[in-house]
Amino acid sequence: MLFDLHDGTVIDARIRGNAARWINHLCDANCRTFEDEHGRVFIQAKRTIHPDEELCYDYRLIVKERLNKRERAIYACRCGARKCRGSLLDEPR
Repeated sequence: MLFDLHDGTVIDARIRGNAARWINHLCDANCRTFEDEHGRVFIQAKRTIHPDEELCYDYRLIVKERLNKRERAIYACRCGARKCRGSLLDEPR
């Protein structure tokens, strides 16, 4: 997965990424991500996570260019959460 940092740097987990790259998306996630003042990305539990529960966070991907309907479909979410947004993309502001 990719992380877009505040300074414009993009971290690509395929290149020297750690085990965090296997954490999946869920619209109603049990974790959140944040960037510290040194540009390091952390994953933090939002609530108690049970031993048999998968770690997940809401990817909220940002695509800077306009997407047509077909391109948007590539980012469709099928996580099954009750509050599923239907997209891995961040909501437009």
